[in-house]
Amino acid sequence: MNQKNIHYQSFKTDISKILLPEKFTFPFYYKPHQLAKIATNELQDYLESQTDFKHNFGLDTSKTNLPVGKMFGVLVVKNKENKIGYLAAFSGKLADKSLPIKFVPPVFNMRTEGSFYIKGELEIDEINNQLTILENSEHYLALKDLVNKTNKEIADDLEYQRKK
Repeated sequence: MNQKNIHYQSFKTDISKILLPEKFTFPFYYKPHQLAKIATNELQDYLESQTDFKHNFGLDTSKTNLPVGKMFGVLVVKNKENKIGYLAAFSGKLADKSLPIKFVPPVFNMRTEGSFYIKGELEIDEINNQLTILENSEHYLALKDLVNKTNKEIADDLEYQRKK
């Protein structure tokens, strides 16, 4: 397999007796072609046994981190050698932030070095760090204590005035 066909997946199942569809189907209401179903089953088999990446899909009850769903898809294709296979893709990002070779790369990778997403994420992290420092500062905690005491004094005084 050359570098250009790196994401092309050959069918493991014998598909020699399956006819190709005559045209592309309407994507929002159709019955999936048998080749698409086979590609989907092969991808599901891979996902159940793969060790290429770590992602909690919620299937393993021993995992303690929050399960996260993930959308996967297949596209049946014919390569330059006129062989039928499929491409596999996923939406978003995987928990371990990997890009396994089995999948075509995303159109937009938010984790690319220097991307606006990472820059923005770093800015948000810095703001959160500053907030944590402020929320734990002695001055802030003393002022917070003063506000709570003042509010209690006001509430107590109002209650006293009502009773009076």
